[in-house]
Amino acid sequence: MKVLIYRILLQIAPNVLFRFQHYLMHSRFGNQRYVANLSEPKTFNEFTLKQKNALLRESYGSWVDKYAVKNKISEKVGPEILIPTMKHFNGGKLPEADDISFPCILKPTHLSGYTRVFKTKADFYSFDLNSYWGQVSGINFYHLTGERQYKAVEPAILFEPLIQDTQHEELKDYKIFCFGGKPKFIQVDLDRKFNHTRTFYDLEWSNQRFSSMYPIYEGEVEKPKNLDEMLRIAEELAKPFTFVRVDLYNVSGKVLFGELTFDHGSGNEPFTAYEHDLRLGNFYAQALRHE
Repeated sequence: MKVLIYRILLQIAPNVLFRFQHYLMHSRFGNQRYVANLSEPKTFNEFTLKQKNALLRESYGSWVDKYAVKNKISEKVGPEILIPTMKHFNGGKLPEADDISFPCILKPTHLSGYTRVFKTKADFYSFDLNSYWGQVSGINFYHLTGERQYKAVEPAILFEPLIQDTQHEELKDYKIFCFGGKPKFIQVDLDRKFNHTRTFYDLEWSNQRFSSMYPIYEGEVEKPKNLDEMLRIAEELAKPFTFVRVDLYNVSGKVLFGELTFDHGSGNEPFTAYEHDLRLGNFYAQALRHE
């Protein structure tokens, strides 16, 4: 029922839906509630809400399809940063245990989230892949969020090796915020499984002491030794876009590609304080002025 209501509002009054979703998320998870102004946006979230349903975004489908994007990444920065594909499935006979190796991760290529990790063959056998495929194949992410780049992406699933850092229990997730083709901030996510925290760094690796959606990580994250390489990759991938978040992993000094995100949190994630939302919004405004 909720999806049906969202689909109707997307057709007749998308900005009403976006403002409602934004206020709802800020009411539940934030301490800085405000009604988004999409006529004269100022904050990062307001710009994201205004831009995410633009018709131009339909041409971005191959950039957010987690399988199709690999060809684009290979062409732009080289195949060495890609996580190998074990199995890609978009219909027919479902993959079996002998088609993949373990540990591995299962991802829908047309959605955000819905990932599953299989550390052993027994984990895979205990999982109802048929039911999972039935669920995810019926979801069009555009109808949930209004992010138009997902509208025409065909449902599929992807198996990849589970990437693990031998020096840490869990990989750090580096999300590089790029405005007008230039990196400006690096969001670092930690302990996503048990105690998800995050913080933002600038390009000189100075901790900015703010977060979005999740609590601030109170410690200090060691600066990656190959940060310059990560920023170079992000800048190359960001060149065509007003805003994009380039998600990378750094595994024992090797940079690996995660995904590209054009609408961080779909424009709904509350920042630690309004001033940080506004600060990133200033960069968005500058990027739009220079298009």
